[in-house]
Amino acid sequence: MTSSLWWTGPTWLSQPVQSWPMQSLPILPNGIGDEEAFSSERRKAAIVNTMTTTISGESCISGCIDIDKYSTLEKLLRVTAWVRRFVYNAKADSLKLSGPLCASELQEALYSWIKATQLKHFELEVKQLLSKGIISKNSSIYSLNPELDDNQILQWRKCFDWCSWFCSWAGKRLVREPSGLVSNLGCFPAPDSNVADFLYTGPMCRYAEDLVLSMRILSADSGKLVDISEKVNFKTLKIRFMKEIHGLLVVPVREEMVQALKCAVSYFQTYYSVESKEVKMPTLYDASRAVLCTLLDGVSDLKATLTNGMEDFNEKLDYLKCFFGKSTLSYAPLRAMNGAKVSLLCNKNNASKYQKLIESWSEEFDHLLDDHTVLLMPTFPVTAPYHSEIFHFLPSSCYTSIFNVLGLPSTQCPLGYTSDGLPYGIQIVGRKNSDALTIACAVELEKFFGGWKSPGSL
Repeated sequence: MTSSLWWTGPTWLSQPVQSWPMQSLPILPNGIGDEEAFSSERRKAAIVNTMTTTISGESCISGCIDIDKYSTLEKLLRVTAWVRRFVYNAKADSLKLSGPLCASELQEALYSWIKATQLKHFELEVKQLLSKGIISKNSSIYSLNPELDDNQILQWRKCFDWCSWFCSWAGKRLVREPSGLVSNLGCFPAPDSNVADFLYTGPMCRYAEDLVLSMRILSADSGKLVDISEKVNFKTLKIRFMKEIHGLLVVPVREEMVQALKCAVSYFQTYYSVESKEVKMPTLYDASRAVLCTLLDGVSDLKATLTNGMEDFNEKLDYLKCFFGKSTLSYAPLRAMNGAKVSLLCNKNNASKYQKLIESWSEEFDHLLDDHTVLLMPTFPVTAPYHSEIFHFLPSSCYTSIFNVLGLPSTQCPLGYTSDGLPYGIQIVGRKNSDALTIACAVELEKFFGGWKSPGSL
């Protein structure tokens, strides 16, 4: 660095251009031209054949990135986001992206992989939904009533409590309400405002203890100061339990489930000397019709809601065609549309009557529950039914739906398995904002009863 060449260069650079030395070429042997002499010094140019084609971004991503080479999802999403940015900047004429990756880019990277995976396994279904809004009845996911959201991602919805119950998972349900912890913002299709408060969101985990972390994440943006991991002194706990709901068209609870419920109550009595009491609520006799009528009364056009406004058809004729496999819709929405017109099941003229009935339930549960009291009761009266058999048990859904309209949190807790290897459990219901209490009870019962078990080890 002390040499003057670093700072001023060779001396001839400071002289006039005319004084600069001339380039001296080597003397070539006779018969050898300039091109031949210097060809070995030239940069080799590779000839590449290129072809431009138009493919979907999802296919492009999955085609150029090997997912098996990444040890974590975070690394995969970051690399995918950088690749997507490069492609965007290569196509952009003016405004180009720069700087660190933002959250929206990582989210789009995740969406791209979800869509790529769904296209790989359900390409035909996605194309049918994009073009017709419905899928073929011979599809493997036909019974799940799939639909595409705003990001063109396949999604389907089933009853959350039943999923936890039938799979022997611990499930946390919170009703969406002004004081709720988990928002339903982004639900698709957007529900009628009159029934939005009856929809719920919550995590589903194999182990009850994981509900604590899941709930802390889901409720982080709620602005509510509720400590999900709050320690519970079970010696101050009070237990109320209900063996079954005696209602219209509600099937009886299986005896082994009733015995499991009694064992759960007995556990708290034995280990913590808690106060327990059986409760019976005759006012729940018409619960299934009250809930159904309340929900349908808030839906302005059930047909448009279930078909997303994309179909104009005769639901009665399609219901008959469904039995012969000729309907374009699945059994569930057709049954709902036709059942809503049966006055014996749903009479909107009785909406005010049922509203008063629900208000009486609210007062009854408010007297029954406090900050140290939980209600133990079945989640469903039977174990997982056969395919399509669930529709025969729809009136029995009042075991969970009453808490939708009342706005009370509940936690599903697995207790055991039948002789056929099918799981069953109970739900733990608390008063509003008693989420920590219901989860703590589920964790405690799981320690004693064993909780979830792999189906392969049954």
